[in-house]
Amino acid sequence: NCIYDTCNSEKSEEALCAALSTYAKKCSENDLKIVGWRTGICEMSCPESMIFSYSFSACNSTCRFLAQPNTFCDLSGLPVEGCGCPEGTFLTPNLDQCVEAKKCPCFHNNEIIPAESSINTGIVTCKCIRGVFECPGQFRASIGEECPTPMYYVECLSADPDVVGSECQKSCKTQDMHCYNEECVSGCICPDGLVSDDQGGCIPENECPCVYGESFYNSGHVLSILCNT
Repeated sequence: NCIYDTCNSEKSEEALCAALSTYAKKCSENDLKIVGWRTGICEMSCPESMIFSYSFSACNSTCRFLAQPNTFCDLSGLPVEGCGCPEGTFLTPNLDQCVEAKKCPCFHNNEIIPAESSINTGIVTCKCIRGVFECPGQFRASIGEECPTPMYYVECLSADPDVVGSECQKSCKTQDMHCYNEECVSGCICPDGLVSDDQGGCIPENECPCVYGESFYNSGHVLSILCNT
């Protein structure tokens, strides 16, 4: 039992705190919030700029999600205890410091762009402001000509925070999968109602061929596999 385990542990206080933390979590799962139990014992020390709370939510608390909110936050989840950022501040990419939004960097193609810095896409110059790229004018249409018809180009730098880019493009291979995207990826995508045929084009979902292994088979094709047809 937990008393025996705690008393026989080389680090009995750590074992006790771990056991109490587990009990508190179980109570929370049953809508019974226990706070203050770390006072005087099991106290937790947080890095500079962070604070301790018994009911933190990890959702959308980092600089990255200023521009791209975490879709996992739409799922239900219990608050957790631990160290986190005070309200109005966000974790930096290294997850070791909380800063105001104006000091948050931006992210583009998995690169970190410092706050107040600018990048040139080849068509327009965008500046990183409060973790989000600000780009003058509307330029998606001019880039869209690079995509094969009927695809169009999504430029994540100038898109709204909830826009989904090419990272979630449905295809005949992935039509039944749900996409949880952490970062919008610029690129060509099919219009609503169409999916990628995995060969550079777009087709209605009900016209997708069957997929077996790495090969595609059109409707009506008969395939023999060992003793099965």
